[in-house]
Amino acid sequence: ETARSMGIANAEAGPATLKKQLSLSGVIQADPTRVSRVRARYPGIVREVAAQPWTTVARGSLLAQVQSNESLQNYSITAPIGGMIVEHRAQVGEATGEGTLFTIVDLSRVWVEPDVFQNDLATVSENQPVEVFDLEGRKLADGRVSRIAPLAIHGSQSVRARVVLDNASGVLRPGQFVTGRVTIGESRVPLAVARTG
Repeated sequence: ETARSMGIANAEAGPATLKKQLSLSGVIQADPTRVSRVRARYPGIVREVAAQPWTTVARGSLLAQVQSNESLQNYSITAPIGGMIVEHRAQVGEATGEGTLFTIVDLSRVWVEPDVFQNDLATVSENQPVEVFDLEGRKLADGRVSRIAPLAIHGSQSVRARVVLDNASGVLRPGQFVTGRVTIGESRVPLAVARTG
């Protein structure tokens, strides 16, 4: 009863596959092919704003109505992709200009870009399994190395790897710092005890 109340339990040691993992720091990024910066087609005055910041819109949803400076007719600005409005600069009564009015990001798929330093570069390759954890050590996702950048970052002399992850649950947020544990080797052993033991 005392052991049970303290969370102590028995487990059986046996055969296991041991993983050699490399821990890399990185950041979650939006997939640039899933980002749309929406501008007014013709210069004019914003007459109506139908979408709000941080809301999810479907492709084709009305974002705003603009009155054209030339024809004085109203035309609609619609969402070219489905996703979340992460930037909103349309205000009723203001001129549209040439700037971005809305930025929409489809967050259903994101990238994790861990930094690989020179002394680890030889051990990291495409298709290796990667476990992604937040800074508190909670596991967020599993993926694989899909690309390794051909160029080094000047300041740190590290190379960015890329892990493409499904994010249908929305738990992965661009800008979030994470740790990627890359499995660089595995070995099968006849007897293993968990480190927690």
